[in-house]
Amino acid sequence: MIKSRLAWSVLLLVPGLAACTLPSSGPTLSEIRKQSVTENGATLVSNYDVVDIDSRVVGILNQEIRDTPLQRFGDIRPPPSPVIGVGDVINVTIWEAASGGLFSSLPTAQSLSTGSRGVPLPEQMVGPNGTITVPFAGQIRAAGSTPTAVQQKIVAALSGKTDDPQVVVTIAKNVSRTVTVAGEVISGSRVSLSPQGDRILDVIAQAGGIRAPVFEMYVQLTRGGSTVRFPLSTIVTNPRENIYVWPGDTLTLTRTPRAFTAFGAVGNNSLFSIDQDDLTLEIAMAKAGGLQDYRSDPRGVFLMRMEPSEIVTQLSPQYRIPAAQRLVPVIFRLDMQNAASFFAAKQFPMRDKDILYVSNAPLTNVQKFLSIIGSITGPIIGGASLYSAAK
Repeated sequence: MIKSRLAWSVLLLVPGLAACTLPSSGPTLSEIRKQSVTENGATLVSNYDVVDIDSRVVGILNQEIRDTPLQRFGDIRPPPSPVIGVGDVINVTIWEAASGGLFSSLPTAQSLSTGSRGVPLPEQMVGPNGTITVPFAGQIRAAGSTPTAVQQKIVAALSGKTDDPQVVVTIAKNVSRTVTVAGEVISGSRVSLSPQGDRILDVIAQAGGIRAPVFEMYVQLTRGGSTVRFPLSTIVTNPRENIYVWPGDTLTLTRTPRAFTAFGAVGNNSLFSIDQDDLTLEIAMAKAGGLQDYRSDPRGVFLMRMEPSEIVTQLSPQYRIPAAQRLVPVIFRLDMQNAASFFAAKQFPMRDKDILYVSNAPLTNVQKFLSIIGSITGPIIGGASLYSAAK
């Protein structure tokens, strides 16, 4: 009799419990679709675009044009032949055909086996007016000329003043043909460019290399008034992007760890680092521990991110985007009950700050409800049984 009364009492609690909102890790598949549009008076407003992942969507995303050095600057040729610039330090050495010439009496004169004398002049910095001074030749314009051209100018200025002069001009310190490398490198410095030209990775290597893994590094290349920022892995995996740097360029390397978050009915709700350039949705789900068998809705695997408006126009031509909006919130849905979705997930690219969410299956709330009922009725019925046994 007591058990019967208790059972009826518990059953009377069921409608009240059923009306309560059960705890959940997030919205269900139907709620996400329903919440994508809200009413603002008589106007329907789109909160985000919902896109089903298939081969067409994957193809659009993999062709998405990112800002790269080759795209921004487009010129993969090496810089022009090196010329002397203002601030460069150069060496000038003069030979005379015989002793007794203008420079033979100088203490720096070195006698050679032929009897001629070579005189190395002190190092000179090219002045603001672009000239250097050579004894008996006067001021010689060096800025904007190659070392060979400066040699010819000095020889012409000394002709008739000494016997068959020969001149060699070399650049001791090339200040005008340098690239500044700063940030997360071993030794930030101004790197002099070689005559044959240097690429981005060349000057990074000359600065001692990077301080962090490649997949965490970003490069900012500034040339004139234009700047491009891109992952270092872009030029490591695609040699065409490893363009030549030009004099005056600035390379700034920053460590920017990339990551995605996983929530909902997955094995591990956490923050996961993106430790490879080609991370796909398939690998991301594996990192998160996969879908939980008794909780997850295999039709409700979602990937949330902001996409450029021009990409959203390709993904959903019918989606209305405000004219001033450049980034659009997009929720990509993967239906894991469709076998083709596994191949799409294998090619779907993950991005920094992506959110991976797996919704609960509709039956999960029923299971939670029954679990709550069991936790309530179990102790009551157990107590009733002990009471009856004692009586």
